[in-house]
Amino acid sequence: MERKKMAHAIGLIAWGYLFLYFNLNLGSLNLIPSWVGYLLMGKAIKELKEASPAMGLLGPLCILLAALELWFWALTLIGINSQHYLLQLLSLLLAVAALYFHFQLLTNLVEALGRAGETWRKELLNLRTVRTVLAAVMALPVLWKEHFAVTVILAIAGVLVGISISAVLDTECPFQVAVSSGRKRIEKQDARRVMMHSSRPVLYVEDGRFTSKSFPIRP
Repeated sequence: MERKKMAHAIGLIAWGYLFLYFNLNLGSLNLIPSWVGYLLMGKAIKELKEASPAMGLLGPLCILLAALELWFWALTLIGINSQHYLLQLLSLLLAVAALYFHFQLLTNLVEALGRAGETWRKELLNLRTVRTVLAAVMALPVLWKEHFAVTVILAIAGVLVGISISAVLDTECPFQVAVSSGRKRIEKQDARRVMMHSSRPVLYVEDGRFTSKSFPIRP
């Protein structure tokens, strides 16, 4: 898989996590909805199937997560209370599906990076594990409103982990730097090659002697 293409896909995943962990509300409207993050990740999954065939299996689940997030986003927008037991069941389904999705997404991404020869994938594995533990704890059937301090701590920890994942994924920039540097090296080599082959010797007489001198070839 081309490194430039992989870099683009990893960038989409990084942006996806930012959409998942940040909210910007205007009244009941969330301007940074989570379903947009899943759409970005879905696009990245399509691009990464070549590097990791197992990644393609997450495509349908990513679409499901995007649909569920869009559903809850629309309900909140029109002011429908999500405390109904059916909506609570859907919310639990969303939490379980998301738990599996993100664990497998980051695992497959680490495998793809390993094939590409990247060495920073261990950091991503550690963040994956921490994120999975936090998400599993938050999904427990606990009345978190009655444990406000613990809820705040877990929420802050979750956001920090999300930011860290995005920051680590942003180290895909060396891919682009490598591609750009390689391109520059090729251009310089081509330029030197042109300089070497863009002149021709001319034999002429100077002060009664034959002299050879090189002149540039004009196109």
